[in-house]
Amino acid sequence: MVWDKSGLVDWFRKNEHRMVSMEVSEVSDFPLLQGRVSSVMELDVCSSILTEATILLEVPLPSGHHEAYLTFHDGFIGIQLLAEDGEPPAVSYEVPYSSLKLERLSLN
Repeated sequence: MVWDKSGLVDWFRKNEHRMVSMEVSEVSDFPLLQGRVSSVMELDVCSSILTEATILLEVPLPSGHHEAYLTFHDGFIGIQLLAEDGEPPAVSYEVPYSSLKLERLSLN
């Protein structure tokens, strides 16, 4: 599926509190993410709406990151991988929508 910002935000809203999988095809060091979409929200930032989502990873990554924080932009999604205690430091990616492969893993 070819994603755009609106379609991607809708997909995450429909799958809030569900288990999902996210793969990225064009970023060689990007890990497979599997976890529960814990929130999807909109923020008013300087009169512009920023939509963000959080995925709590089912199994922390080998790097120690346990949470993926997503921001939706025109043409790409910003992804930050976060650790519980701040160690290791956050890792950030800008991923074109065309590189995303998403799958819902559970209905509840």
